[in-house]
Amino acid sequence: MYKNQNVSYLLDAAIESVDQTNKLNYTIANGSGLVDPMNFDVKYTIPHSDSKDILLGYVSDFIELMDEVTAMKAATFKLFIFEHKVSSSHLYCHSDIAYS
Repeated sequence: MYKNQNVSYLLDAAIESVDQTNKLNYTIANGSGLVDPMNFDVKYTIPHSDSKDILLGYVSDFIELMDEVTAMKAATFKLFIFEHKVSSSHLYCHSDIAYS
């Protein structure tokens, strides 16, 4: 991934990679940059750093992720998608995606 790619590209690629494009939906607010997944949460972890289980809740979170990752010698992070099941209030880990 390149730093100039946006959060929409990241989420679309992640959702597509687990073949859930018709099931996982989100919006991004124009003014605030709020990332609003309708039926899932997104967190990331950067190996060998203090950045563990960070909620990707705003576009600014994505920018911070890209800044930290692109400063690394080997740019790597893991993205986790936790799907909200409609019939339950529990979160289930739907995907563990690593980008490098």
